[in-house]
Amino acid sequence: MTDDATQDAAADAAEAEPALGAWLREGRESAGLGVEAVAAALHLDPGVITALESDDFSALGAPVFVKGHLRALAGHVGLDVDEAMQRYADTVGDSGAEPPELVVQYQQPIRRNRVAPLLTLLAVLAVVAALVAAFLLWPRGMETPAATAASTTESTTEPAVERSEASTPGTGAESASATTDFASRLAEARERASQTATEPATTAPEPVTATPASSVVSKTAGLQIRFTAECWFEVRDAEGRRLATGPAPQGDSRRLDGPRPVTVTLGVADAATLILDGEAVSIPASARRGRSARLTLR
Repeated sequence: MTDDATQDAAADAAEAEPALGAWLREGRESAGLGVEAVAAALHLDPGVITALESDDFSALGAPVFVKGHLRALAGHVGLDVDEAMQRYADTVGDSGAEPPELVVQYQQPIRRNRVAPLLTLLAVLAVVAALVAAFLLWPRGMETPAATAASTTESTTEPAVERSEASTPGTGAESASATTDFASRLAEARERASQTATEPATTAPEPVTATPASSVVSKTAGLQIRFTAECWFEVRDAEGRRLATGPAPQGDSRRLDGPRPVTVTLGVADAATLILDGEAVSIPASARRGRSARLTLR
């Protein structure tokens, strides 16, 4: 048989082979299942089954969703899943390459830094203690220059009056002694005032600034979760904050943003599709625990 004859035979076989949608419909009908029954069993809208059997793949969104629905439908009606994927690749010209599998890493819970608040509290207490000590130890005799000048004026005036009133005959020695004593007190007051003006002010110690033991510097995760069936889920960011949680109905879609890495927990792994920064995320077997899954996206 010549090469031309072989090519013609292959072309005739390809023409005789039904299209992907017709092949799926024949498989469903051979299994004795209706569109509504299959949609209910797979938790899908009947329009998804109709679109697959009509080769209307554009109505189902991105290829990752089309492949997921195609696998579920082929497996449910008893068709070969690998053959279904090959037929899909031949129909749309897809290479069939799966998105790269993300690294899944279980990490220890984030431990809060309790040292920094303690150091800050100790610094505040030290400042308060220093201020109290400075107030209690402040010399009682130290006054402002204005108060010192006023007291000096009063001291200067009062002894003069006393001398004028007490200057009687026969008391010259006592008057001279009082004048000398007043002069010495005035000199001491001036010296104290001079020391007060030149003495540096007491400064309180600066508060201690505590540097955290570690800081998380990461980019923000743009995570989208689409639910093909009812599913319980939880998403936490790199700081341990819960971004979203609770049951999600079929057809629901969530957009979540937070610092990476984010931890995703799914009650039913096959009921949700994860898209990170526009790329579909496949859930590896190592992240699954029965029907549920837990993985960390970096």
